[in-house]
Amino acid sequence: KFPQYRTGTPLHLAIHDYPKIQNEIDGNTFIDVATEMAVDLPINETMIDSLDDVGNTPLHTAIIVGYNTGQYITMYAILRTLLNMGANRLIKNNANQTPKDLIKNIITYVTTLDEEEEYLKHCDHQMFRVHIGVMKDVLNNLFPYELGDKVKILEKSSCYVSSIDLPDQFPVGTIGYVVYIRQRYKNTPNYYCQYKISLENTVCSSNDLRHLYLKEHLELLI
Repeated sequence: KFPQYRTGTPLHLAIHDYPKIQNEIDGNTFIDVATEMAVDLPINETMIDSLDDVGNTPLHTAIIVGYNTGQYITMYAILRTLLNMGANRLIKNNANQTPKDLIKNIITYVTTLDEEEEYLKHCDHQMFRVHIGVMKDVLNNLFPYELGDKVKILEKSSCYVSSIDLPDQFPVGTIGYVVYIRQRYKNTPNYYCQYKISLENTVCSSNDLRHLYLKEHLELLI
């Protein structure tokens, strides 16, 4: 488990004490259930980005409590609610981790455990893979990609209405890096981002849009 400190504002404490629910992980319904779940928390402007004794924001706290308890549907619902209300994704705790960094570290840690021969005899590796899969879902669904993120292309770009594929698109399965982020319809309900992908050690112009992808075309790699 990752260290869990029951300190901070009433919002931190409410996340620690949030009622547990049964059957947290239910196959492919995880995201659907979590998206529909209403969250009752004392959220206000003064507490949404507040820090506990180790510098964790409520976003950090929700991630740690969710991982330590296995209450992933609750964790996802709380994170979604906080982010929709404007919680800052970029605040670092005393360990110099943003919430996104924390999720990546959990994935790396659990992946390492899953590969340890000693654990093969004593642990449920299927549960390890559930932890990894859920955390990857959280990253890909709730946290936007950033410059330098390593990604795998899952689908060809469909950013443009055309019956002909854009020339020189990367093949599906290509691994590259986010080098440019194009924001569309900012400050409107239709806001979304497109991500320019480049291969390692190559330089692409932001005006060359052949390798521009929507988030659903990509998978974040750790």
